[in-house]
Amino acid sequence: MLTFIYTRCPMPDYCPLMSNNFSKIREDLLTRPESKNNTRLLSITVDPDFDKPAVLREYGLRYAGSDKDAVFKMWEFATGTPEQIKAVAQFFGLNYWPEKGQIIHGLRTAIIAPDGRVFKIYRGNEWKPSEIVEQLGRIK
Repeated sequence: MLTFIYTRCPMPDYCPLMSNNFSKIREDLLTRPESKNNTRLLSITVDPDFDKPAVLREYGLRYAGSDKDAVFKMWEFATGTPEQIKAVAQFFGLNYWPEKGQIIHGLRTAIIAPDGRVFKIYRGNEWKPSEIVEQLGRIK
């Protein structure tokens, strides 16, 4: 599954909430042997000019929960060129743009099936980690 973030997001109900939710999902999946080896989480930055790999690593460690050493085995943080990120974001229907030193953006979280098809896209921040874990169990 994947979501979009940027590490300097000042909106507590946006990127910090998505990252907290992913942390909770990761913690839950670690207790499920059938899921922990088959599920990957991906947070993609929409701020590649600032969110370099070292910044993303530090950000990821802040949300690592109880197992900081293994956080990146299941949960990765990605950047790319502005063009690459824009293409992926547009595929999932996410719009974002810089404005007054911030990045204005919506929210998209997607569950991707093992065969690469998009299983479900969540718009906004209304979803709960338990709902995602339940959906992950339905993927065949």
